[in-house]
Amino acid sequence: MKFREIEYKRVSIDPVPEELLLLERRLAEADSAEEFMAAFRELDKYKKELQTMSALVYIRHTIDTRDEYYRAEQDYYDQNMPALEDVFVRIGRSLLKSRFRDELESSIGSLALRNIELREKAMSPQIIEDMQLENALTTEYQALTASAKIMFEGKEVNLSQLAAYQESPSRDVREAAYRAEGSFYEQHKDRLDDIFARLVEVRTAMARKLGFNTYTEMAYCLRVRNCYGRAEIEAFREQVVAYVVPVVTEILRRRDARCGIEDAKYWDRKLMFADGNPEPKGTPETIFANGRKMYEALSDETGEFMDFMLHNDLFDVLSKAGKANGGYCIGLPGFDSPFIFANFNGTQDDVNVLTHECGHAFEAYISMRSMEYLDQTEFSSDVAEIHSMSMEFFTYPWMELFFETDTDKFYYNHLAEALLFWPYGSMVDHFQHIVYDEPQLTPKERDDRWKELEGMYRPDADFADLPHYHYGGMWQRQLHIYQYPFYYIDYCLAQYAAVCFWLTMTGDREAAWKTYLALVRKSGTKDYVTLLKEAGFATPFEARALEKITEETMRYLDTIEVNI
Repeated sequence: MKFREIEYKRVSIDPVPEELLLLERRLAEADSAEEFMAAFRELDKYKKELQTMSALVYIRHTIDTRDEYYRAEQDYYDQNMPALEDVFVRIGRSLLKSRFRDELESSIGSLALRNIELREKAMSPQIIEDMQLENALTTEYQALTASAKIMFEGKEVNLSQLAAYQESPSRDVREAAYRAEGSFYEQHKDRLDDIFARLVEVRTAMARKLGFNTYTEMAYCLRVRNCYGRAEIEAFREQVVAYVVPVVTEILRRRDARCGIEDAKYWDRKLMFADGNPEPKGTPETIFANGRKMYEALSDETGEFMDFMLHNDLFDVLSKAGKANGGYCIGLPGFDSPFIFANFNGTQDDVNVLTHECGHAFEAYISMRSMEYLDQTEFSSDVAEIHSMSMEFFTYPWMELFFETDTDKFYYNHLAEALLFWPYGSMVDHFQHIVYDEPQLTPKERDDRWKELEGMYRPDADFADLPHYHYGGMWQRQLHIYQYPFYYIDYCLAQYAAVCFWLTMTGDREAAWKTYLALVRKSGTKDYVTLLKEAGFATPFEARALEKITEETMRYLDTIEVNI
């Protein structure tokens, strides 16, 4: 069924539906394993319907945040889902204590039960109103950033469209684009500060009501940190500072020499080549046509997947007025369909939609058809991002379809960006630990902390007098800090796994693909550390793990640089 033909039907969750409460009683009062599992299958069916319809609302709301009907429906779920989540947690506690737990574990796996235990710690009826306020505040942030209407070079653009100018070969254009972006955030600083202050306040209040010392502890449960903790994350960040930051500084020094840049400023950061970064050739239609060729050639499984996505119009990727910023993949389990949302802007990020987001969607396509229960397809985001970031590397052999004579430039830029990302992603994570460990910080103190972290993770960054950014306000442009706290480090951990896959495929591509496909098919049944070990990789928490792969990546960059 094509996406536009999917009929939306509101799932009534106000008040909590009697259907769900009846399932809760059936699970608790079951006299046999057969009765218990029959009720569990009904619960799974209900959750799939709810997830499908709420996802449909989210997609249509973000496609056009001005649409009043879907904005109202999004508000409906924002307001009422917390009460429903409380019931699901209550059911989860019952499942964990059930005398039929062994039968359940044999069906959904031990990891699913471990994840239920973590989520149970972070939910209580005490915090329902707080969760409602948190939802409303994150939606307010998203609407505010989506409302940007910036006049630039005689055209009205949004933030996603403005990003393309930040990679212009013209230094004046790059600087102007960053100044325009910074001015937007500067103009809305008071409101952004207020939204975030209220988010910190409500999240801290929730954590303390549940017995946590800080929201950080609660967030680790919500993020389902099921195989490592804060100490391991801190060890990873220390490796980034020790091994990656010096390499990034060298990459940017060479870039300055290559591009003839003296006294580099932040607006030079995205430029890698004097004549401009590689851009995909052709129209969006051409990109999709080449994407189909790429996935048909990659494997039988990916060819089938891409045909399904294109036939059913499961992409919305053109940037337009009123559309939310960013990109995502979300599942519609009732239709065994993933959906991809993005904002094309004429840069290589457009191709990344066909690699990164399709990595997410490919896993969803596989798991929806192979896993019986929703719990088996739900995993922590560190695992989810392995699927997407690794797919970016597996599609390397077909990049010439998109970049033609600039393909080597693409390889260099993509690999360099992988290294440049680790310090930034680690800085975002470190900032959030500070913010929630010290919830009393004022807006200025938060900006000061961010600026201090810039000196640690990006010592080469010179913001000059850029509006909003020169005093430490750049964190406010990172939507994850507002909407998905403590998510960002998962990109770093997944990028590590992706680079491990890339290094493997440089020696034996077929073996690397088989290992990746096996990882994808495990879906939510194995945790991050176990998946890495089963793939034959060290974990990024082990001493000097980042040193080795950073050195090997730099050697490859040296080779490409000579070719360019």
